[in-house]
Amino acid sequence: MSFTEGALLEPLSVVLHGVERSPLRLGQSALICGAGPIGLIALAAAKASGAFPLVITDVDASRLAFAKLFIPECETFLIPMKGLPEDHAAGIRTLFVETLSSEEPSVVYECTGVQSSVHTAIFACRRAGEVCIIGVGKDIMDGLPFMHLSLGEVGSHFLRLREQGH
Repeated sequence: MSFTEGALLEPLSVVLHGVERSPLRLGQSALICGAGPIGLIALAAAKASGAFPLVITDVDASRLAFAKLFIPECETFLIPMKGLPEDHAAGIRTLFVETLSSEEPSVVYECTGVQSSVHTAIFACRRAGEVCIIGVGKDIMDGLPFMHLSLGEVGSHFLRLREQGH
């Protein structure tokens, strides 16, 4: 295996681990926050899992254009550089419900680690859905030990236990 091939396996393995741990099922809606390399792999993995509809977000229109070329079935949502995460999430939810005739996203893959994107992901996810944080962010975010939660997968285990009634 070449060093280049080895370097490409790391982002793939991170995304596949997140997809494997998430409750994504055939025909469920999915949102991918971030159209960088990790986000594009998450988009491809969600498509391969049968998720539909698929929406990917980014602050860069050229990244979204590439995502649309990569997975033509996906919809794109350009995140404005200004505004509140709640407002961005409302726009995403409207895209799912009104334009795509779907429910809000069941599963959200947050692939940036940027605080405002994490907030948008949380606000965009439907109730009883799941946000899978794949992107690496600050150690502390909004006073929470974010990287401890993310790397330890603490939140996702808690959510699964709550859904199972434990």
